[in-house]
Amino acid sequence: VDSNYIAGNFKFQLEYDEIMKLLMDKALYPDPALFLRELLQNALDACRIQEALVKQHNKIDDDVFTYAPHIAVFDHSEEAENPRIIFQDNGIGMSEEIVRNYFLRVGKSYYRSNDFKTQQYKLKTDYNIQLDACSNFGIGFLSCFLVGDK
Repeated sequence: VDSNYIAGNFKFQLEYDEIMKLLMDKALYPDPALFLRELLQNALDACRIQEALVKQHNKIDDDVFTYAPHIAVFDHSEEAENPRIIFQDNGIGMSEEIVRNYFLRVGKSYYRSNDFKTQQYKLKTDYNIQLDACSNFGIGFLSCFLVGDK
C-alpha cells in the first residue's frame, strides 16, 4: 500500500444551486465520450500546478528540481471482465483538504475558489509565474458516470 494515499470516511456533497444551473443545460455533455476530455483536462491542470510549484521552488532554493509533465492514457475498454480507461499523470495530486472541500463537493471547483486565486496571485506577483487552469465547473469527473457505473 502506498503511504501517500489516505483512506478515510469521504463522501460526495452536492452544491445544489450550482449543479442545477449546470445540469439543466442539456448541451453540457451532448456526447458521452466527452469524459475523455474532462479527465485529460484534470491531468493537464495537475501537471500545470506541479510545474508552477517546481518553478517557484527553483526561484527560492539553490537545490534545483527538474520536472517534465507526463500524461498517459491506457485504453482497456475492450476487456470483457474489467473494461476501463486509465488516465495517469505526474501532476500535483490532491491533498486531503482539496478532496474534502472540492472534489467531493459536486459543483464546487477548486479552480474558481479563493484558494486557487490566492495561489495564482502569489505565484504571479512574488515569482512572475503564470498559472492557468482549464477545469472550471467542478463536475468534470462526474462525466465518467455517463459511460461507466463504477
